[in-house]
Amino acid sequence: MNTSPADIRNDIKVGEADAGLDIDTNILGSPLEPFVMTPEKRAYIAMLPSTAILGARGAAYRKHNARLELEAKTLQSQSGELESQLRKIVSLSTGIPEDKVDGMVDGLIAAVASEGGDDVEVGRVREFLRRVEGEGGD
Repeated sequence: MNTSPADIRNDIKVGEADAGLDIDTNILGSPLEPFVMTPEKRAYIAMLPSTAILGARGAAYRKHNARLELEAKTLQSQSGELESQLRKIVSLSTGIPEDKVDGMVDGLIAAVASEGGDDVEVGRVREFLRRVEGEGGD
């Protein structure tokens, strides 16, 4: 079963998807103590999801986690490529060797800010980056 963006519930916040699915250990008792079946425990166990549902949930979690892991790796790769491109742009713009750019970033930011960096036209910078990316410069 594939989930489309239209099927995703917006009312569930990150970390709350499993809310209400916890096992109440107060009712069942500690796993370190001998288990004694009581009417209260029997009623609680009867309302828990079946093993088939729990197995399906587990499979769904594994599938989603694998997809999230792949997406995270893709984003990390893209981030690394962008870092490399930006490092090259800074190097070409400042004359600083590429391997020295990371160590000079704080100083470069301070220099740009002292030159009226607040007034930099973001649109012009974006257009410049698009042109550089479009040239496919390595």
